[in-house]
Amino acid sequence: MTQEYSTAQTKALSTIVKLAHDHNLNARDIEKSLHSNTPSKVKRGQSSFALTLVSYMAGVLILSGLFIFISMMWPDLDGFTRVILSLGTGLLSYVVGLLLYKDDSTKKASVFLWVLSAILIPTGLFVLLKEFAQGNDVLLAGVFVFGSAMLLYLLSFLLYRTQSFLFLSLFYGFVFTGTLYEYLGINTQIIWLVTGVSFFVFAYKVRCSDYHAISFLPFLIANVAIASSAYYFLGNTEFESVLTALYIGMIAAGYIFKSRTFTVFSVLIFIALYCKQYSYSWSYFDKEFFSFVSVVTGLSMIFAAEWIKRYSTKTFLWHFFGSSILFTGLMSLLYLSPFDILFVIAPAFLIFAGSKLNSKALIFSSILALLSFIGYYSSTYFADAVGWPVALMISGVALGVLSIVGVKMSNKIKNSAV
Repeated sequence: MTQEYSTAQTKALSTIVKLAHDHNLNARDIEKSLHSNTPSKVKRGQSSFALTLVSYMAGVLILSGLFIFISMMWPDLDGFTRVILSLGTGLLSYVVGLLLYKDDSTKKASVFLWVLSAILIPTGLFVLLKEFAQGNDVLLAGVFVFGSAMLLYLLSFLLYRTQSFLFLSLFYGFVFTGTLYEYLGINTQIIWLVTGVSFFVFAYKVRCSDYHAISFLPFLIANVAIASSAYYFLGNTEFESVLTALYIGMIAAGYIFKSRTFTVFSVLIFIALYCKQYSYSWSYFDKEFFSFVSVVTGLSMIFAAEWIKRYSTKTFLWHFFGSSILFTGLMSLLYLSPFDILFVIAPAFLIFAGSKLNSKALIFSSILALLSFIGYYSSTYFADAVGWPVALMISGVALGVLSIVGVKMSNKIKNSAV
């Protein structure tokens, strides 16, 4: 059976054959040359991996220092400065992310900046309304802020066609929808049931498109909306057995439409209903037991994700929720203890593991865990030390600069040695 090649591959092979004939080369010479170039590719990959890992750590230090410093100085700032620090920083992160996206070598860093902008831009818009707008309508402010964020990332998606922008537009679209329902006074369960079914249909469309990697978000929204609405109508009534059948049907739908997200959350909801029906209680267990269970559960989910990789590459939720549960259990064990500083070992190791396993979910949850821990540690031990956040930012900048300079020097040495 002959192997089929694309048009571009066929042209490339024709060029290679012509060059080989012109320079009196045979297949063995070409194969030997390919094998001899493999180690340098590995070294470049290792350099890229080191740069990525150190860049994540530098970004965590800079962001944590910036947020802690702003929180310390916030009460003493005027309204205009507050808007610049929040909304201005968010817009700057968004623009810099667009600039980095144009270069293949820095494209990955743009995602981190866009996520940062997704946090700071809505926050800055709320600050802008609080400082300069008239009125006290929180819901109307939410409709404006979340609607603006949704439109920004939706337009960005239409221009750049990236999964990151589609994900952010879907997220803020969901938040905008819920806020709008509440503002219009139609925030009812029947509305959410219709919304859940609509999100399910949309999620299936996304799953069948080129952006299938983010279909878990609309599937998750659909699952929660449908399950909660159904429980509102059928829970604690004589028809609760119908609710059980519905949840089993949702599990089956997850398998039919090949959505692991919908399947997993349907199973979790079914288990919760089962425990509720049989009045299963854990109240006699102490805090340490639950912390230990969280650690074991989190590790089990991470290892299970690696097993699932044999059959599917969609392990985002397993990695994210597994690591999040693990961090929660560890922090519960170490909270306000003399050994709480040891917590940083876990997210630092999982950032390393996430880079090795090419898991954005592990890296993302670990960065959030580090940021949360630095905030906790600063408020507990350095509440009045202004130099602490400044030192964090300087350390992050220095770490980032040194990593880039080191990798460039290493590449120059390798190139000169060839």
